[in-house]
Amino acid sequence: MLGWNAPPFVRSRPAQTKVACQSRIAAGRFDRSLNASPKTRFEIDVGHKGFVEKFSTADKSEACDPLNSQEARNSTHCLPMTDAHHKRDVGDRLRQAREALGFGLREFARLHDLDPTKLSHWEKGKHYPDPQFIRELWRRHRVNADWVYLGEIASLPHSLVESLRAAERGSQGASSAASAPLPEKT
Repeated sequence: MLGWNAPPFVRSRPAQTKVACQSRIAAGRFDRSLNASPKTRFEIDVGHKGFVEKFSTADKSEACDPLNSQEARNSTHCLPMTDAHHKRDVGDRLRQAREALGFGLREFARLHDLDPTKLSHWEKGKHYPDPQFIRELWRRHRVNADWVYLGEIASLPHSLVESLRAAERGSQGASSAASAPLPEKT
């Protein structure tokens, strides 16, 4: 799941070589670390900062290990971005938006004339949402496709951004509380 400290989303041309880095990388550091070659174009889209940087690399395999120093390689773990990963990320963002708007799954499905099972499949990342649903999300709730598909929060309403951040903090607190050791019974 991509949170508010979401990593840059790295896209390349052709599309089958998508890569997403799992840690935050400053765009400049990433730029210097790539072995430049005109064969493959990469775009690093830092969505929440609202800019796109373009880089080149010689071949697809370098994209998963782009940094030159061993220390830098240890601090960044890059994995191939598959369609399944992207569907799961899109589904996570749909669920986050629904929860931030204050709706339960069935209530939200009923509001948008959807089968709750279909909405559940979208949120679990089994399928991509219908384009009509994405348009309806924008029309009714101002949740745009850039955020749903790419994680770019720049054009979301401020109130929704605050709700999403509060929900993210709440889920992080709940997960840390669940992993905390239980007190001994006396």
